[in-house]
Amino acid sequence: MTSADPMPRRRLFRTGLALSAAAVAPAAAAAPAAADEPAGLSEEFRALEQSYGARLGVYARNVRTGRTVAH
Repeated sequence: MTSADPMPRRRLFRTGLALSAAAVAPAAAAAPAAADEPAGLSEEFRALEQSYGARLGVYARNVRTGRTVAH
């Protein structure tokens, strides 16, 4: 191994990260709406926000089924 070896690996790593991000971004944009969240979950989130005096942000996706929860 020479000192020239690490640079191509770093470049390859950065390229891989960029390609991964490009592949994931369309899937995230095409995520189903929060309409498939379980009934009553939004009300529970609102109750938590009121009881703690805070703003709650939630996004969860089951990768197997594609179901999402967003608030």
